[in-house]
Amino acid sequence: MLRCHVSNERDRQQLEHDRGPLEFGRGPKRNDIPRCVIHDPYVSKDHVRVWELPDGRLRVENLSQKAPIWLSANSSILPGGSFDLELPARLSVGDSVIDIEPAALDETIQREHLATVAQPVRPVAGNRPILSHLGRAPSPETLISWFETVCAVQRAAPGTPEFYQQIAQALVELVGLDRGLVLMRQGDAWQVLARAFQDEGGTGREFSSTILHHVVAERRTFFQPSVRNTAVESLMGVQMVVASPIFDGQDTVCGAVYGSRSLSARSREIGPLEAQVVQLLAAIVSSGLVRLEHEAEATRMRVAMEAAAEAERAKSQFLANMSHELRTPLNAIIGYSEMLQEQAGDVGQEDFVPDLVKVHSSAKHLLALINDILDLSKIDFGGMKIVPEVFDVAALVRETAGTISTLVDQKANKLEVNCAADVGKMNSDPLRVRQCLLNLLSNACKFTERGTIRLTAARVARAGTDWIQVRVADSGIGMTKEQMGRLFQRFSQADDSTTRKYGGTGLGLALTREFCRLMGGDVSVESEAGKGSTFTIDLPVQYVKG
Repeated sequence: MLRCHVSNERDRQQLEHDRGPLEFGRGPKRNDIPRCVIHDPYVSKDHVRVWELPDGRLRVENLSQKAPIWLSANSSILPGGSFDLELPARLSVGDSVIDIEPAALDETIQREHLATVAQPVRPVAGNRPILSHLGRAPSPETLISWFETVCAVQRAAPGTPEFYQQIAQALVELVGLDRGLVLMRQGDAWQVLARAFQDEGGTGREFSSTILHHVVAERRTFFQPSVRNTAVESLMGVQMVVASPIFDGQDTVCGAVYGSRSLSARSREIGPLEAQVVQLLAAIVSSGLVRLEHEAEATRMRVAMEAAAEAERAKSQFLANMSHELRTPLNAIIGYSEMLQEQAGDVGQEDFVPDLVKVHSSAKHLLALINDILDLSKIDFGGMKIVPEVFDVAALVRETAGTISTLVDQKANKLEVNCAADVGKMNSDPLRVRQCLLNLLSNACKFTERGTIRLTAARVARAGTDWIQVRVADSGIGMTKEQMGRLFQRFSQADDSTTRKYGGTGLGLALTREFCRLMGGDVSVESEAGKGSTFTIDLPVQYVKG
């Protein structure tokens, strides 16, 4: 097993590698080979590959196509070359130094020698012990100092170098450690984001990979009150250590807060109270990272919503412009076809009249579709205005019924109109009310054959407010509950078979609901397959601008 340390002016990393090849470079991992990513612009994307040989030596291969690996001031491995070294070994690439040693030189810390405290509070937790119950009771002055430091740390912007540096400094000043580190997992390595020292705390090895392994595996804080095996190289000069996990938004251990005291320090051993304070600092880092993730997600959602809204506005504006451009030539076609019909009859060329009628009818149908699209785009774009005026409801209902008579006769249907005597007048937009009635009546005529269509209007009172209720009932094909669930959706009909058999674009009912809601009301439907449908429009007698 190998222990590797990578250091440069930008950061410092440490990782352990069990067996097989290990790569170093500026680029990402490839071919599932473990890698330490080096943040150094002078290091190649793929630069170094090492592995331990059976005889204990280290084989080093240069993967770069242009940059050497320096072994000393006068010795290097050229691009494409390889060399076997004795361990420990030091490699220089770019502005970075890679120190590699056998992991056998590491401490022999056993799990049973490590002490711990209650696990950090996660999203689901029970009752927590009070801080002062975890060890020696601190003085009120000490408690105040701790809480002031914690508050000061929380005021820093999460994820910034200043934030991490305050955490590391708090380990030294708040807990009284000689060295404080904030570490983040970087693939297979540990990266030091911030460090703080007191007196001689900056000498020797920075942290123990063994303790960090236990922190990650068991997701809890560990501390060793006194390191007895001080002859080992990696903990030489270190008396006590403590480490607590940092969690990300997915509740994964992504880092650790780590501290140590040296043998030269004349202070008490690290106890549960100090370990709990270190865990509190780690919890502050965790909450900061989670807050950053939530803010980033909220920003992404806001940007996506703004982009979607802008795309919707652009689409609506495009449809409005295109619809306007299409209406002008269509109106000309309709006008000329009417004029040609009259002229054909005057000059005795009646054979042309049927074709001219088809042209006229198709043009009017296309114009109606374009008008629907234009109305929808106006609604989306916020350009649809309700123009209220007082009008007689019964007169509008009978006029609309007369307009639809041709469609009623096409399939041998019978239209029954019944307006209550007290229906009276209403103050709303007569153009939109008429359009809603025409859409519902056209829909009834389309799906009813040799049946009856009933159009009724009445005045009803609800909660002290008068409403006009208009019903359009037919004895047509009806709908299932599943089909009704797709009604009122734009460009959607009950099902595909209905579209193929009866045609239509699915805009009429969608527009009817939009108009009703703009006028302060709504439209609903009751239906049963094979027995017909009943659409009900409810509108307030007095329109109130929303």
